Amino acid sequence: MPIPGWKRGDPASGAASGDLNATASAVVAEMLNTTAGALATAATEQMVQTKVEWTGLGLEWLRSLLGRREWRIDCLDLYIRL
Repeated sequence: MPIPGWKRGDPASGAASGDLNATASAVVAEMLNTTAGALATAATEQMVQTKVEWTGLGLEWLRSLLGRREWRIDCLDLYIRL
């Protein structure tokens, strides 16, 4: 389907082609800009949703080293939790 107002032998067809290239470039640039913005927003939301467990004293290394989080001392009826 021909483009209205554009003739193949028209000297202005070069200008129309240049306008078409400029429009296509603008569309591609807008798509890339929108995609980059969406990716940045998604990454930011993911970082906000991801929360690190805070133990208060940074004892996660001790938990993993000892293998347990809770001990019971029977004679004192005491529980120790890390």
